[in-house]
Amino acid sequence: MSDILFPSISQDQLRLPFCLYGLGMNHIQEPVHRPGGLPAYQWIQCVRGCGVLHIHKTQYTVRPGQGMFLYPDLPHTYQSTEPQEPWTVHFICFKGSGVASLLEHTQLSSSGVFTLNTPEEISSKLEKIYNSAPLPPVLAYARQSSALYDILLQLLLDTGAETGTSLSTQNQRIAPVITYIEQHYPEPLFLDTMAGLCGLSEAYLCQLFKKSTGMRIFEYIQQTRVRHSKALLLEMPDLPAHTIGEMCGFNNSSYFNRIFKKVEHISPGEFRKQNGICRP
Repeated sequence: MSDILFPSISQDQLRLPFCLYGLGMNHIQEPVHRPGGLPAYQWIQCVRGCGVLHIHKTQYTVRPGQGMFLYPDLPHTYQSTEPQEPWTVHFICFKGSGVASLLEHTQLSSSGVFTLNTPEEISSKLEKIYNSAPLPPVLAYARQSSALYDILLQLLLDTGAETGTSLSTQNQRIAPVITYIEQHYPEPLFLDTMAGLCGLSEAYLCQLFKKSTGMRIFEYIQQTRVRHSKALLLEMPDLPAHTIGEMCGFNNSSYFNRIFKKVEHISPGEFRKQNGICRP
């Protein structure tokens, strides 16, 4: 199979958060020179051969298992590194009002070349769109938008500018800490103990945890304790809120109330009332 799909784009489709602009599978990539860029985002995934990308006076090599992520209207050129050898790629181009906010503050917040942990996952999702059965336009647009969102989430999980830097790899490294917090949240938790679980320094664990979860490690601990306290507040309505707090790792009632309100924007007592539990 080697072909390209460029669907017609209507105003209805452009209103969706993710909108398919073009798709190609096992495409023999010709040299491309776009001094004005393309009016769409591009993901171009190397399948066989090797290519070279030029953006911002910087040269990137693109090998199998890697892909180029390019922002709209960005001047760029790319071509095979060996003119006599075919460079085979999959590609998808897309627009949409939801793309920029989804990519903000992620590794895909700028153009570049990224390494995939599981390139076959992205290939499979692209092929699924390519081979999808025809539908009436409105349904087809909705299905494509949903599939694009799925692909973007997979890219965010699976890509890193360097080997080992993808979000999924980072999550694997901190997984022992996540499990430990879930099992020991009622107890005092110490940074040195958690760092030792994954063989990292305390400073690097804090950096990796923030990058992987979007929050500091002790913020995550607070949220875990509050999450469990919410369940107990409803399951044990006869227990005072401060006792529930102690059971979940908060060492005094004022601290429990302050953190609960910070996370949930209501007090533990208000949370109970909101859920139909009133204590005298």
